[in-house]
Amino acid sequence: MNSRERLSFSLDHKVPDRIPLDLGSMYESSIVKPAYIDLRKYLGLDVDENIELFDVIQQLPVLEEDLLEYLKVDVRGVFPGPSSSWSLDIRHEGQYRTFTDEWGIKWFMPVKNGYYFDARLHPMKGLSLEEIKDFDYPDTSDPVRYENMRSRIQKFQ
Repeated sequence: MNSRERLSFSLDHKVPDRIPLDLGSMYESSIVKPAYIDLRKYLGLDVDENIELFDVIQQLPVLEEDLLEYLKVDVRGVFPGPSSSWSLDIRHEGQYRTFTDEWGIKWFMPVKNGYYFDARLHPMKGLSLEEIKDFDYPDTSDPVRYENMRSRIQKFQ
């Protein structure tokens, strides 16, 4: 039974050959960057310190196929990107790494022993209902967010 059949069986409430496994296809099933690096080292897999992240705030990496195959993971994640009007710009401010997301929220992570970013400054704090209605929201329908998603999905079919 292949991964697709295994997952389909499970979703249809049928008994597959084994329980489908997921690691890193969504926020809730992922692994933080330091643990991911340690896992790769433990398994004897190559470690690239410049790991692509699908969630910068929680430091969740896009898991590499060699690890997923090694662990016989059945599910793969495909994630939308940011809008065309925003790009990640991590800065160093004293003892912190910081960035401002496309919603205008400023995030902080300690340079030393920092594992994830915390929201510290929010542009809507203290706004009236009218001001919130007039807030410059990011464009969630920007086609750039979804570029190449179809080809990435088809890669797994």
